[in-house]
Amino acid sequence: MDINDIRSLVTLLLFIGFLLVVWWAYGRRRKSHFRQLGESIFDPQEEQVHRQSVREADQ
Repeated sequence: MDINDIRSLVTLLLFIGFLLVVWWAYGRRRKSHFRQLGESIFDPQEEQVHRQSVREADQ
């Protein structure tokens, strides 16, 4: 087993890891959770909390 075999094995393992992360991220069970997180930046309550924390930091 030479260095090129090890490189090939590492590349294969990293590719499999990448596919597992993609499968995890686009799974049906996580879709609603990620959608909720994506829409949370538009939440008016979060905006109020942010503005209040900025005011407190300025004082």
